[in-house]
Amino acid sequence: MERKYDLRIAVCEDEDGEMERITGLLQDMAPDCKVDIFRDGESFLAEFRRGKYDLLLMDIYMDEMNGAEVMKEVRQRDSDVQAAFVTSSEEFALEGYRLHVARYIEKPVTSETLGELLDYTAMHIKPEQSLLIGGKTVPLKKIEYIEQSVHQINYHMSDRSTLTAKGKLDDILEQLDDKMFLRCHKSFVVNLDYVMEIDKELKVFHMESGDNVYIRRADFSACKKTYEDYLFESVRSM
Repeated sequence: MERKYDLRIAVCEDEDGEMERITGLLQDMAPDCKVDIFRDGESFLAEFRRGKYDLLLMDIYMDEMNGAEVMKEVRQRDSDVQAAFVTSSEEFALEGYRLHVARYIEKPVTSETLGELLDYTAMHIKPEQSLLIGGKTVPLKKIEYIEQSVHQINYHMSDRSTLTAKGKLDDILEQLDDKMFLRCHKSFVVNLDYVMEIDKELKVFHMESGDNVYIRRADFSACKKTYEDYLFESVRSM
């Protein structure tokens, strides 16, 4: 029986041929996974944040920053994300052990070794917190923000879709992770993981999707501090 995977994966690889090979295998073996590609460690770290990915496939030998240097920075931000070094040498084997890298995968990557890594990752990721929306169980981490609209709630998801259900924000707040979600307005709750920046003039959060989420003027200072504290905690070692 073919196994299905629902993972968020980042591939950091500077060789075009190997990148095409890895992404092609992932498309064939794990079409339900969300895969982001990066050509160097700097661009990856600029986008990386705690909890964003379930699995990292990291090339060891890259210009500027090698994979081990990138993983040192990753571990300061996220101690749980699974990772594998993709390499033609075991020179960094000891360093990989220290950085809690799950696998060494030799180039060229094969479906067998990639399949073993996907199985390992699926078994070791922490259980997701979820919310029941209209009879559907949805991981909290996939909700970008929540909006009250008259007598219904609109759940704006990370894939740009929107789920709708009857209810009130007051009734679901206790089901949300208060470290991740912030009620910033009587009609809005925001997932801080998806906030790109806070606009002091417009009094809104600019979200990853491009949407703006309103902040109640009277609570702006408190929301700003909560957001800044969240950013600080995100880059600290867990």
